[in-house]
Amino acid sequence: MDKKQPAPLKRPIMGGTKNGIRPKRYSYWRTGYAGNIPTTLQFWVTQAGEYHTDHKFFSDESEYASWHQFYYQQSGEGFLTTNDETSSILPGHLIIIPKGTIFTFHASDGIQIHWFAIEGECPLIETKQTASVYPLAPHQHIHSIFARLRETLLQEQPGNAFRAVALVYELFATLEAISSNKQSESIYPETLRIALTFLNENYEQPYSSERLATHCRVSTPHLRSLFQKWVGESPHRTHQRYRIEKAERLLLSQDLSVREVAKQVGYSDPYYFSRVFKKMTGVSPSHYRATMTDQKIS
Repeated sequence: MDKKQPAPLKRPIMGGTKNGIRPKRYSYWRTGYAGNIPTTLQFWVTQAGEYHTDHKFFSDESEYASWHQFYYQQSGEGFLTTNDETSSILPGHLIIIPKGTIFTFHASDGIQIHWFAIEGECPLIETKQTASVYPLAPHQHIHSIFARLRETLLQEQPGNAFRAVALVYELFATLEAISSNKQSESIYPETLRIALTFLNENYEQPYSSERLATHCRVSTPHLRSLFQKWVGESPHRTHQRYRIEKAERLLLSQDLSVREVAKQVGYSDPYYFSRVFKKMTGVSPSHYRATMTDQKIS
């Protein structure tokens, strides 16, 4: 008679535990797992999570040797050892560890880390032979990418495997943008690029033409002229568009009310948010969610 197998632990949804159970080395632990992987994907995100430790922590290559691993340090100091060299890992530092790499990662005190792992053949890092450490300053957009990856897997919605891969590419695009010393070849003027980046990264903040112009070190009329010439809309409308684009993703990827979505993208008044959303998209937030959900089901 076959020995009865224990029931699988439930995946964590909130609070960072598996039904109250988590590895003892973590004080907080939350992980999302890949669901059904489309056969068309060359690589996919198999796990994505976040963990906090209060005391000593140790990890090595034997745990996930067949995966490419990504770590993003939120707080505390860790130490990565590979090829007999040890690097100090501080908040903002990004680590990329190719599969099969021999390494150890440890910390004496508490640390907080975002992480995810890739299975399959990833052309972005297949040529790497050893771990790469990017000693970046804390970067809100990279933090956001790791958090969105985790939430994407936790939501387990149709199409999320593709969304997760898209976020991996977004991470590499962001990494190249902030670490490259090459002169940009964008057709946009540098001032406009600075303004667009500022609006995209601060979409949840109230729009201020004076603050934007001060950040770009130009006058408000000059900046408005640049937007009309190159973007075809005002800076304020661009700011609204970024907000609504973020809201569209939240309406589809998370179980949030319209009021909560409005708050997350910077609108304190959900009724005003709904009016702006309908003006920009042609439909109300609730209608947009219902329509897109029906399309997924069908």
